[in-house]
Amino acid sequence: MANFDVSKLDEITNQTLDEVEITITHPNGQPLDIRFRIVSTDHPRVRKVVKRNINLMQRAQQRGRPLSAEQVEDLATDVVVAHVVWWNLEAHGEPTPCTEENVKAILNAHRWIERQVVEARDDAATFLRGSDD
Repeated sequence: MANFDVSKLDEITNQTLDEVEITITHPNGQPLDIRFRIVSTDHPRVRKVVKRNINLMQRAQQRGRPLSAEQVEDLATDVVVAHVVWWNLEAHGEPTPCTEENVKAILNAHRWIERQVVEARDDAATFLRGSDD
């Protein structure tokens, strides 16, 4: 078996995008006119939330008070929220700002949307140049 030239890793990394736009589909598979722009797991805003959550869990464990399932689920949602940087949502004809609070509210109320963000985020091909542009 031949050795792999590590310089090719840079070529692969350089082919990745920092953010992509995804279209949300109805649970029945039909496309909706909902678009989210998401950043990759390597984005600094996501890494910051992941590190914060790990620290919170470690501190809770050290105090002998592990987090509840609900708290861990909230922390997981916080990571998904960090991935969302833009959307085209509105309410009653007015744009709905893509704030952390608003994103979390939408994802908590509509878990099927959260699952789609997670699926896109977890698929490395989503962030490869030329995969959909």
